[in-house]
Amino acid sequence: MMTHFPYPYEDELLYSVISRYGIRSGNTSHKAILADVFGSENFTACMELQPGIRRIVQNLPLGSTIIEEQLLFRNTMFLFYTAFRDEEQAQFIRNEMLGDHGRDIHNAIGLMSSTVKPHSYFQYCPLCNETDLKTLGELYWRRLFQIPGVKICVKHGVWLNQSMVPIRGTTKYAFTAPTLTNCPDDKVQKVTEKALLNHYGYIINNIEKLLNTKYPHRPQEWFYLVYKHHLMKKGYATERGRVDQKRLKQDFVDFYGEELLNILQSSVYGESNWLKLIFQKHRKGFHPIRHLLVIHFLGLTLEEVFYAQESQLNFDHESEAKKPKRKIMKKTMTKEYKEQARNERREAWLQMRKQYPHLSRLQLRKLNPKVYAWLYLYDREFLMENMPEKIPSKAGTLRYDWAERDKETFEQVRIAVQKLMNEEGKPKRITKKRIQEIIGIQCLMPKHLKKMPLTKEYLKQVIEDSEKFRKRRIEWAINELMKEGEALTPNKIKQKSGISRFSKDSYNDWIWKNQ
Repeated sequence: MMTHFPYPYEDELLYSVISRYGIRSGNTSHKAILADVFGSENFTACMELQPGIRRIVQNLPLGSTIIEEQLLFRNTMFLFYTAFRDEEQAQFIRNEMLGDHGRDIHNAIGLMSSTVKPHSYFQYCPLCNETDLKTLGELYWRRLFQIPGVKICVKHGVWLNQSMVPIRGTTKYAFTAPTLTNCPDDKVQKVTEKALLNHYGYIINNIEKLLNTKYPHRPQEWFYLVYKHHLMKKGYATERGRVDQKRLKQDFVDFYGEELLNILQSSVYGESNWLKLIFQKHRKGFHPIRHLLVIHFLGLTLEEVFYAQESQLNFDHESEAKKPKRKIMKKTMTKEYKEQARNERREAWLQMRKQYPHLSRLQLRKLNPKVYAWLYLYDREFLMENMPEKIPSKAGTLRYDWAERDKETFEQVRIAVQKLMNEEGKPKRITKKRIQEIIGIQCLMPKHLKKMPLTKEYLKQVIEDSEKFRKRRIEWAINELMKEGEALTPNKIKQKSGISRFSKDSYNDWIWKNQ
């Protein structure tokens, strides 16, 4: 039994509490610290979901008020990683963390296979560290800053710094506390983009909620149905559930910006488009960060997602009413019923023709779509014989001089592109949508561009795909760092440009262009 044990600070990792115990106990042996804390040397350090919590509580000093749930819920990432898991999965992970082994924890939360990778080193905010030293006299590792994708301290509006302590250390039995030696960088780099900070602030706020709130565990299908329901309300999906993936993807990228999506390791470009998969029936789990991105995009709160009304979600599998009506009617309709239905619908159609003799075919169809659909399927010959005459095309329809229009549009597009290229601050990707917003008219639709070859060819040259835009941002970041007199290190270029992938080739390309 331990004679003392540090009381956890606000949002402190259990890993950090144990590392502070090691300093206070005076033990220099990692195995001796394990024996004190767990009563056994057969445990390893785990930053996210530390197993052996029950043993820790059993070894606490007499009179300690710390309980298992406190360490589990307040000092590990248990609530964050199990928020979007069902009850059975969450209970399994809980038992593994309370128990002695925890061998399958990382597999259970999908940490090993996820494309959202954890940080390689512990992260810290230099301003938070400064405050902690003044008020507490020591430093500690915060849970929030170690969440994958979290690279900003929203409280101070600054970028996080990277410590010298690896999360997956070479010595798996070591619990390493933060110090001024392993957290030496006290340089403060402010986040200058307000739009980035606003979106990031919302995501961070919801991460903190997940870390500290026990929401009800729902089956994977629950989230799929909630998202689909709100996609329909916003016009991204039809009543039958068909999603307009192209428009959804474009609006999603425009809403967040590629910089933020790259920071959160959730770009929607590449071989596997997670955004498309998350709006399909969930056959696998998705990282909590990606759920939060979808929730914010749909304008929802966590409460609206976890406490949605089941009656609105149509939780039952496809009912008979949702199956294609044509198949149901063909199977169940008797000869007598079909004859009666035909007479009723013929009479209804003829009555409409008599009552509205001047309506066109389309107008009649819209007036009573059910009658039209039935006759079209089962009595088409009658329907065609009793249709209004086709309205002849109008003579003297206004025609454009497309050659002249092409020249005018080309000049407008060229000016808009120059404006985008010369804007101050971080570059914005050159897309058709942004160009049209500057011009103020929808003039770049495919059917128009077919008749405007000059404009079409120019757009091919200037419209940026993700790779082309990535290179331009890297070039911009290098130029800015040189103006500020900063060293051109890969980390600084990554931070300035907001790009996670940066190679020496990109730097060499820039050098070659500027020789």
